[in-house]
Order: sequence, then structure tokens, then C-alpha cells
Amino acid sequence: MSVNRIIMAAASVTADDYLSHSLKSGQVSCLLLGEDDPLPSSFTDTTSKTTLNTYGNVTTSATKYKTGSRSLSFPGGNAWLSSQTASSFTFPGDFSILFWIYPTTLSGILMDFRKKGTEYSNNITLFRSSGYVTLYIDHGYRIGSISPVPVNEWTHVALIRNSGVITMYINGVSQGTYAMTAYLAPADSTRPLIGGNGFYTTYFGDSFTGYLDEFVVLPFTALDLTPLTLI
Repeated sequence: MSVNRIIMAAASVTADDYLSHSLKSGQVSCLLLGEDDPLPSSFTDTTSKTTLNTYGNVTTSATKYKTGSRSLSFPGGNAWLSSQTASSFTFPGDFSILFWIYPTTLSGILMDFRKKGTEYSNNITLFRSSGYVTLYIDHGYRIGSISPVPVNEWTHVALIRNSGVITMYINGVSQGTYAMTAYLAPADSTRPLIGGNGFYTTYFGDSFTGYLDEFVVLPFTALDLTPLTLI
């Protein structure tokens, strides 16, 4: 089995898949499964490496989930998760960010490395507008999904850098690439926001509304996104 290869896409992936077999827990930077009930105002992820704070009424849901028995539920408005461990989202080289979303509205920010009133070229912002998923980085809109991501349906989203090229995948299908070798990092120690606007934290209309499950950050490339066994 190859340590640096994961097959992910449109079938169930469990916590055991991330924490056993070829992918050991020591190689995962952040893993959010949404299984806590209730969700504490401050908590650590499944790997115990990343601390996050909840803002607004981010909870967990037992009615909508992709795997396990619960997911993270985002009501929109003034609600998001704020990482307190920027090092988990700091990428000098290859990385992978993978997660499932079940949006209930057409727009909203999924993840934002910017801080209030400030953005740097190495800040990642991933958002939906009119259903389309877009990567904003290096002060520009760099990759957009080929078609809108539907509401009220689970969709797998992945952002991966391999040898200086960032690729965005929707359900395992490449949506485009952007060449960028720069060191990527959150703008400060309270970023990224997951589900919220890091730049305009008082503009609540940008918050994600829906459900998020199996949020994974890896400090290497997930080389294969076509379904669905660890190799």
C-alpha cells in the first residue's frame, strides 16, 4: 500500500479509512467528522491536532450526514467555525483539502484564509456563488466549477496541490488548475474560517448554509480521486 495515495469520491468514507490502513493518523492535519452532540464552543478535531471555535449556532445534525451518524450543520447568518491552529492549514508544498457539502442555498463561503480587512496573495478562499464553486487566490478568481453544485444533495469537493499545480475537483472530476508554488497560509492565528467570510466578518450573508461532513486536511497530495479504496 502506498502511504501518499488516497482514493476518494462518491461513496462512503469512514473515520477508520482516514485513521488506519495506508493513511495513519499522524499524517492527517485536520479531520472534522461532526459526530459531537452537542458541539462544544471550543473543541479539537479527531486527530487532536487542530482546535476550533464555534461562532453562532453551528451544531451537528443527525438527520443529514454523508457517513457516520452526524454532520456539521451551518444555519447561515452569523455562524462559522474558526480554526485556532493555523499550522494545520499552512502549506509550504503539496496539500489536499477534501470534504462533502450538502448546501441548502446557492451561495456562501466554504473556507476563508483571509482576516478582517486584509488579504494576502497566499490566502485561500473557496466559495459558492449561484451554485458555482470558485477558488479565489493570488488576488484573483483562479478556478471555477464547470457547472453549479446542486442544493439539497451531497457533493464532494477537493482542492489539491501537486508539484506546484493546484487542482479543484468536484465529485472526483477536475474543474481546472492554477500554477502556484508559493507558501500558503492563513492570514492570522484565528483563520481559516470554515463556513464564514474571513475578510468581512460582519457581512453575514456570505456564510455557508447547509451541512458539511468528512472535512480532511492532508499535508501531501491525494493523488487519485477516482472511486474509492485506499491503496
